Amino acid sequence: MTEKERQQRHEAKMEKFFDMLCLLGLARKYRDENNAWTGIYEYTPLYYELYGQEKIKLSYELDMFCVCRKLLTGLHEQNCRRFRNAVEKKVIERARELCKQQK
Repeated sequence: MTEKERQQRHEAKMEKFFDMLCLLGLARKYRDENNAWTGIYEYTPLYYELYGQEKIKLSYELDMFCVCRKLLTGLHEQNCRRFRNAVEKKVIERARELCKQQK
């Protein structure tokens, strides 16, 4: 697989992810003056609120060690891809629950 193909797969994956966030009300697409999509997404305040809550919950659930089995510190939480992905998953699950409750 070439670097260009890898980049295209990654972009398609991210577009699918952000479209799902848009459906859940956690993100919205930027539009220009002609109402055409610019390719840029923006997180909503709900996303930031849920992300903060879930990050704190996960941090307290994991007493000393991160999901990647390393020592859990504030700096590690910011830089650990696995920790951030775990928080993202919990945010999406919580948003789905909120959508179900609203229906």
